[in-house]
Amino acid sequence: MMNANPFNGYCLGPRTMRRTIAILSGIWLGCILATPGCGRDHEKIAEIPPTDLLLAKEIFDRVVQTYGECDTYRDTGIMTRTFLAGENVQEEAQTFSTAFERPYRFRFECREAENRYIVYADAATVRAWWDAREGIQPMSSLDEAIARAVGPSNGASHTIPRLLLPERIRGRSLAELLSLERLSDAMLEDVPCYRVTGADRSGAPYVVWIDRASFLVRRIDEEHAFSEFNTTDRTVYYPELNAELPDDAFHLNVPASETGRKEITARAQ
Repeated sequence: MMNANPFNGYCLGPRTMRRTIAILSGIWLGCILATPGCGRDHEKIAEIPPTDLLLAKEIFDRVVQTYGECDTYRDTGIMTRTFLAGENVQEEAQTFSTAFERPYRFRFECREAENRYIVYADAATVRAWWDAREGIQPMSSLDEAIARAVGPSNGASHTIPRLLLPERIRGRSLAELLSLERLSDAMLEDVPCYRVTGADRSGAPYVVWIDRASFLVRRIDEEHAFSEFNTTDRTVYYPELNAELPDDAFHLNVPASETGRKEITARAQ
């Protein structure tokens, strides 16, 4: 007989769908969705020779500078969170996308199956839409909208926007990781990457994969320990810097209502 699920009652944010996998033999999950290799314990890192002598702090300084000075940024990606408690495993995965044009235009969307959360900002106008609530919600600030999206996105709404707009979005930042050390460089798919390890204020370990050519974040691995279970997070990014973004990249584009209205764009709001 399977033990009771130790995750019952625990939720990082409102969730209308969870994919739960119970593994009685204690075998680790197979390949993580949409990432190269398999689970952390079995993944084979394709190490490559370094091409410079940059220290971990110098690499991170370049990362912060790159995001803080870019004219435009966009990405797509997937965030996978795995809960582990003894023989029980539960996994959640959200896809997401970000579009940003300095100084003010911003859009973030995350999806889990058919469930969506959207954040839009243009100058002083900030809106959020979530299918768990009815209608478009006005937000007092981009910081508030991003914070409300942290749960539905399992944190993906905050990490990169915090680097893009540090003056408008508060909270923990990759730039604040402690005890930074440079690991061996490695290939991520076909991209040569720096790998830097560090820890947040609670001591939770991180490994950040950074594109050697662009200094954009390509992947973040995190581990967090709780009293009754642990979590491992893997966020994979497909970023693009300083591309010309079309206007429709910043449309709110919420689904049509039951009354048959056309999808609403942000500028109509």
